[in-house]
Amino acid sequence: MRLQNAVKNNFCQAALHQKPETFTPQTLIDLQKNTHLRSGEEPRDRAALQALGEGKLIRLKAFLLEAHHANVGSGETVNCNGKTEDENDVHISLGAHPHARECESITAEISPHYRPAAWNEIGHFESFNAATQRYIVNHALASRLQAHPYRITGQLFFDASHDPCGCGATRCGPARASLWEIHPVYQVEVCKAGSRCDENNDGDWLSFDVWWKSLIPLRLFLWHSHRHLSHEGRRY
Repeated sequence: MRLQNAVKNNFCQAALHQKPETFTPQTLIDLQKNTHLRSGEEPRDRAALQALGEGKLIRLKAFLLEAHHANVGSGETVNCNGKTEDENDVHISLGAHPHARECESITAEISPHYRPAAWNEIGHFESFNAATQRYIVNHALASRLQAHPYRITGQLFFDASHDPCGCGATRCGPARASLWEIHPVYQVEVCKAGSRCDENNDGDWLSFDVWWKSLIPLRLFLWHSHRHLSHEGRRY
């Protein structure tokens, strides 16, 4: 557990100024097929995983399918068992296309360490209800977050503490097609409107922080939308 947690907390790759290697969601799914480790069991030595690419700086273009602050109320050892949103990872399910199923998804995790406030908002796609112990989708925010493709940059990591949970799998979770993920995330970017969303063209992408700050606050957006619908209703 200590070794895997140390890898999860590696924030040094971005400081090496190396160019990220371009991956796709399918690349991570193919890596899963070539990874021969006992499911749910963390290896004592990660040399075999490093040989497959663990620790690389990678980036990929994908579509956000779901997001939430993981382990709220229970905590996780990698984050010192903190139980609040600010002390836990933002878990993001990403798909190769907007209508991908979660069981076809790959995962990116934004660590609470050094996390910009704007990135924290991604985790509010779903909010944890302590009374029911369930996550509830914020549909207005979800539609806003899902409106554009993303370019995610971070460390390639194999989460050996879980089992693969692809389509058709039972008694496992969370649903995803590969245990290879981006963790931790170093950069989140949104495709610029009107661009080709080319993952290899920096000019097509806008920092999530800048994009988020350019938006009308959601509460005002909903208020304006409500007023518009009310006026439309009075016309007919």
